[in-house]
Amino acid sequence: MGPDCVHVNQLFLLPEHQGKGIGRRCMWLVMEEARRLGLPVRLRVMKVNPRALAFYQRLGFLRTGERERAAYRGGHQEAGRGLSGPDLLVVTSDPTHGDR
Repeated sequence: MGPDCVHVNQLFLLPEHQGKGIGRRCMWLVMEEARRLGLPVRLRVMKVNPRALAFYQRLGFLRTGERERAAYRGGHQEAGRGLSGPDLLVVTSDPTHGDR
């Protein structure tokens, strides 16, 4: 059985490169490949980053869930330790959405 989505782990641009269409073009490439495969694109956005959430929503992503961020201590993942509830939003694209 194959994957059920194309997962974007992280997309970071230095502030001086933001707002120039670079991130949008990167995501279009990922979304185009996902469309070719018939899969949605899924990623996580921190709740405290409304600018990033708005960016993905402009690309057609929809909020589809919430997750707790994993804390790392001593090289081991400890999900949700020290957090009060989910702090990540899961957003997903529609693989059939062709608009840019």
